[in-house]
Amino acid sequence: MIRSSYSATISVLAILFALSAQGQYLTLDQKLSDFHQLNQSVESAYGPYQYKNEVMGFNLPQLKETYEQRIRQTTANRDFYYLLKQYIAEFHDGHFRAALPTTHEKSIPITTEWVNGRILVDTIDRTIVPVEKFPFERGSEIISVNGRPVAEVVHELKSYFGSGFSLSETRRGARLIFRRPGRSLPVPLEATITVEVLGLNQTKTTTVELNWIEKGQPLDEILLPAFAHSHLRSATNKNIKMLSTSGDWKELLGAKGMESSYQCSGTTRVAIPQGATMIFSEPFVAYYHPTTKGNIGYLRIPHYNWEDPNDPEFASKVFDQYQYAVSVLEKNTVGLIIDQDHNCGGSVDFLEAQVGLFVTTSYMPMQFKFRGTKGNFLEFSGYRDTFLIPNTIAYNQLSSVIELIKQAWLSGTGMTPFTGIDGEESFQPNVVHYTKPIVMTIDEMSGSGGDAFPALLQGYGRAKLVGTRTSGLGGHVTEIPPLNYTGLTVDMTKSQFYRPDGVAVENNGAQPDVSYVITKDDFLNGYRGYQKFYLNVLLNQLP
Repeated sequence: MIRSSYSATISVLAILFALSAQGQYLTLDQKLSDFHQLNQSVESAYGPYQYKNEVMGFNLPQLKETYEQRIRQTTANRDFYYLLKQYIAEFHDGHFRAALPTTHEKSIPITTEWVNGRILVDTIDRTIVPVEKFPFERGSEIISVNGRPVAEVVHELKSYFGSGFSLSETRRGARLIFRRPGRSLPVPLEATITVEVLGLNQTKTTTVELNWIEKGQPLDEILLPAFAHSHLRSATNKNIKMLSTSGDWKELLGAKGMESSYQCSGTTRVAIPQGATMIFSEPFVAYYHPTTKGNIGYLRIPHYNWEDPNDPEFASKVFDQYQYAVSVLEKNTVGLIIDQDHNCGGSVDFLEAQVGLFVTTSYMPMQFKFRGTKGNFLEFSGYRDTFLIPNTIAYNQLSSVIELIKQAWLSGTGMTPFTGIDGEESFQPNVVHYTKPIVMTIDEMSGSGGDAFPALLQGYGRAKLVGTRTSGLGGHVTEIPPLNYTGLTVDMTKSQFYRPDGVAVENNGAQPDVSYVITKDDFLNGYRGYQKFYLNVLLNQLP
């Protein structure tokens, strides 16, 4: 459908009028105040600040100057809001992220995925998008959007999401062709989207126009309880000891596609082999199956955060289930596949305990360097004094970390020496642990704890990694106060953690020992080629 430029102009003006009616326009001074407030937090508290400058060649003064000039040119509030989002994304740190206080979004129930350089349709909700409106199927390729090449559109969409790996950013942008949540990126002003599609097994493209489905209210709106900050609370276990990308993926997990549903999920996307013996089907999948060299196990690890507000013991119960699964696999298999694809991280404590299920000798905890700031000192002290009992080993160990932070803060050295997050020096393997060869699958959709776990098992010589490198998100995350005028909520990386080889996880991730890129055939046929490949890598290690 072609609309006249006159009617399009009237529509845009109507939308802009509606937006302005929601709240006052910010003055330039107010915009610059929020920008400077954000940068003061970066300079005083951002964990990888020195690393980004000295190792990654990051030029913060130049970046600040560039964005300040762009801010001076903004007129509408929303332009400023999303410019701040893009500024934060420039740090290429998935733990440094922001959310706007809005429920506004436009979407169409079609999900898309980046597959080996192409943007493919994943799922279509036929109750809302009938065949006559969108005559395509899973695996059809998006060629252009609103007359622009799809690669150009994805590049623009991913500019609102920083990550430690450019491919991780691309994957996120590719998932947002048909979903535009206002808390994360601009909601289209237009009522429709036009896409050019190459159907599966077709040689000619077809262009269709679809109507956006709109929800929520445009900016500016009041700050909703869902976005209320907790920076005035005393430090909690979750504040200090989480390595999670759940905030990164929150806006994407609402899309019910096969691949997006697999993110952080305990399910499996590969076919369970014939003759497999199931151990668990939930909350994670575990089984073993026969091969020419004996039984091979499969264990899915989707994340390391099993907290349940309705069941304080849930994480402990899940760990017991993993322990049981490992005991069965140790007894009945000659090798193990750990599927850690699309892993979104979680609790440091849970992750470090889970390492003990797969190592055979004592091992060091994750090694951190903390930014020496008064904020970190107070946060860690608050956690210790709230949750730990004086004159105990745990209290004294954490006190040693607090002292390192204090020394780095008072001396101005910047970062602490290497330390465990709780001050432990070493762990012992779990009483139940796996001793046979392990292959672990990894990908660019895994991050944070999803970087750390494979890096640890690889570093301790307990797993060969197969796939693509992980996201490279290397530190713990805490909240900072919302920006004064925009209400923008910001999470910030306050530390760095390192692989056993001493390389920072930030922007490096875990590297595969054997590379594999998911193919279109994998995407369309239950990842059978991928499964065959990683099984062969494991079988080749066996006598």
